[in-house]
Amino acid sequence: CNIAGRFLFVENDDRPGIVGVIGTALGNAGVNIANMGLARTSDRTRALTVIEVDSEPPASLLDLLKSTPGILKVITLEL
Repeated sequence: CNIAGRFLFVENDDRPGIVGVIGTALGNAGVNIANMGLARTSDRTRALTVIEVDSEPPASLLDLLKSTPGILKVITLEL
């Protein structure tokens, strides 16, 4: 198995519209989504969104996401 790429991990509230907010923010920053997965906690209050992106997310995008209501944590990782 060869796992490589740039990833964005977003811990967020599990509520309608949050995936759209994340996708819109990425699109407005010119960052293309290569792959995306979503899982939520068993109590359906929190979710983890894992996004593989084609380019490095700019700091301004990360700051925007971190300040968005309903987004709890944002982590980037390059493998």
